[in-house]
Amino acid sequence: MSNQLDDYLLEYVESNGAYLKLQKNKDEKFKQEDFQELQLKMIQSNNIPRLLPMSLEDINNQITVFYKIEGLRQLRSLTKEHPL
Repeated sequence: MSNQLDDYLLEYVESNGAYLKLQKNKDEKFKQEDFQELQLKMIQSNNIPRLLPMSLEDINNQITVFYKIEGLRQLRSLTKEHPL
């Protein structure tokens, strides 16, 4: 299942766990120059509370971002049980 969010494509992937896959759009992925290298390494190296663990897949200088969502519940189902 994939969703278009503004200029980004979100897709749910189940392979060795559950992941949210983020790329620019269906045909185009991120490039190295889209990220600031120092900030990216800081995010990957440190466990930041309330931030989903992130990993990158770089194939032929085309980067896809994966967020690990295994074991997490969707906000929609949570708000059905406990309205805001």
